[in-house]
Amino acid sequence: MSRSKARAQQIHFQTRSRQRAGFEIGKAGQDEIVRMIRGKAGPGRHAVFLRRQSLRVTIWRVVYNDAELVVVYDSVRGTVVTVLPEAAVAS
Repeated sequence: MSRSKARAQQIHFQTRSRQRAGFEIGKAGQDEIVRMIRGKAGPGRHAVFLRRQSLRVTIWRVVYNDAELVVVYDSVRGTVVTVLPEAAVAS
């Protein structure tokens, strides 16, 4: 069974959010985080740019479900890729 890269990223994000944030963020939650990153989530719902990792990958800080998360965003696919542990952000 073949999966698209975007779908694989979605599944990976769900798994990592469960492991690192303590709750699973499904497709609707991921779409909301992407809207925050793109600046289209509404008043008070925004993401803070931390750094660029490559031409297509950037790192962002968001508040979702009352938890502060650091997420990796793929601008080519328009998807969030993973939730980073806080220790990874300091380096």
